[in-house]
Amino acid sequence: MSAKLIVYPPDGQGWRWVRYDGVAIGVAHRQADIRVFLTAAGLETAEDGPHRPRPPAACR
Repeated sequence: MSAKLIVYPPDGQGWRWVRYDGVAIGVAHRQADIRVFLTAAGLETAEDGPHRPRPPAACR
């Protein structure tokens, strides 16, 4: 199974592009931004608890 969430390495300004299921969902300036993108997309976050499935993720 390929990762649905992809966080790319920082560019020259330190920004990380974030894609979910092949769609660019934003640019993260810090880790907290990734949680905001997931919540806005209606996806679960780590705060939802270990009993919930999480989307596969990859850092590139």
